[in-house]
Amino acid sequence: MLLTMGTMGVFRGKPIVSIFVNESRYTYELLQKNPYFTLAVFPEQYKESVDYLGHHSGRDGADKIKDAGLEVSKTALGNPFFEQANLVIECRMLYTGTWDESKLDDSMKSGFYRDNGERRPAHQQFLAEIVHVWTK
Repeated sequence: MLLTMGTMGVFRGKPIVSIFVNESRYTYELLQKNPYFTLAVFPEQYKESVDYLGHHSGRDGADKIKDAGLEVSKTALGNPFFEQANLVIECRMLYTGTWDESKLDDSMKSGFYRDNGERRPAHQQFLAEIVHVWTK
C-alpha cells in the first residue's frame, strides 16, 4: 500500500501508526477487509518503482507490483511485504473513523479537499498497533 499521510507514536501504552486514506482509494477497500497491513520504506534506488505504484491502481487487474519490478513475500502472520524495502512495519488495526475536515485548521484545507471544484470523499483515519518491525 502506498501512503503519503501518517504519524507514529505511542497511544495508551502501545506503539502505533496513524494513517489517513481517502475513501476513493483502492487502499481504503483493502484496509476495510484486513485486520493487518504492512508499511514499507524503500531505498532511493526504488523511487521510480514506488512512483509507479502510486500512479497506477490495483483495481484494474494488472499486476502493477510486477510491472514496477518489485517482489512480494509474506510475514509469519501471512501479511504481504516488499522484498526490496529496507524497513517493513507490520500493523494490527485498532480503530477506524472518518476524518472531520470541519475541525481542521483552514490553512491545511486549501488544495487538499477540492478536485476540480468538487469535494472529494472524506479521509478515514486508521489507528494501528505496530506488532513487528524489520530493517535491512
